[in-house]
Amino acid sequence: DCLCDSSPFQVGFAHRGAARASAWLCEEYGESLKYLEENGYEVVLVGHSLGAAVAAACCVQLRAGPGALRTARCVCYAPPATVDPNQAAEAASYITSVVHDDDCIPRMSILSLLELYKSLVSYNWLPRATGLVGKMRADPQQAWFLELGDNAFRKTLEEQLESIWKEQAGQLVEEVKKLEKPRQEAHPLSIPGFIVHLYRCPGGYGIIKALDSNFRSIELSSSMVTDHFLSNYISALETLTAGVSASHHSKLQRLRDFLGDGDDVAEVAVQVHEVAKSVEELVLKARAKLQQRPDTS
Repeated sequence: DCLCDSSPFQVGFAHRGAARASAWLCEEYGESLKYLEENGYEVVLVGHSLGAAVAAACCVQLRAGPGALRTARCVCYAPPATVDPNQAAEAASYITSVVHDDDCIPRMSILSLLELYKSLVSYNWLPRATGLVGKMRADPQQAWFLELGDNAFRKTLEEQLESIWKEQAGQLVEEVKKLEKPRQEAHPLSIPGFIVHLYRCPGGYGIIKALDSNFRSIELSSSMVTDHFLSNYISALETLTAGVSASHHSKLQRLRDFLGDGDDVAEVAVQVHEVAKSVEELVLKARAKLQQRPDTS
């Protein structure tokens, strides 16, 4: 899991660990799953984190070649980048990946880690360091710290900081050069399938269709690790579900208020609401079906 490297998989590449695990699982259980499908069962693979990557790789493999499972589908929670971009796009009709806010795992790959390392080693800390020293000099409660050194230290502290930065900047050029080879050798991997992003917003959570390109850099935030916890995924989905239920209840109440308090009228209100709800669900299903097509913008 930590290596994030890739290996040949189907017609492209995949996360090496997920590819190996899926090969074993398909070998062990592929025939049993095929039997279930042929006897009317719906095969749905579900996983979280590395388990999501394995579930996605299994689903791609199960639907490929002779004897494939034609209706198998997969739901992935917090999957890392698992398969190459082409296979990820082709799986949009049968794999759904859910990403919770700033979760770092779906954003983690060899390329994103290399970019993060480059950003960290390239960070110019000199202006901030000299600014902090200036604030210490101006603050009587902190200036005493600068009095601990000798006069040469106190007068030349900013100059010493600048000298250290210049020395590091020279070494930085070599550090960045070292990144080029692994960057060129890495096979880019993507989050598999149709991507749904759960994001925090005032009042709870929002949900939006996302692109793999939205998750190619690691978001440094205080919740980037805890957002990966399955319990937080469940909490976000429960919050969204509660919001939808409250919205339907509010619409029903407005219908009741508008039509009056009579029993017959109230019954009509309920029936109208149920019809409207059914139409709304059909529209959402049709829209989701269209959006699952890889050729839809």
